[in-house]
Amino acid sequence: MFSAPLWQVISEATETQTQKHKDRNDSLKSWNIGWVLYAHR
Repeated sequence: MFSAPLWQVISEATETQTQKHKDRNDSLKSWNIGWVLYAHR
């Protein structure tokens, strides 16, 4: 169904968002990782 094209679009959109809001995304990733570690402690 939606193999390469859709995945490429999603990947490009994700990369664009990461470049635009790198600091915010990094903080969100850190928070998510911390929450996962805390939840599965």
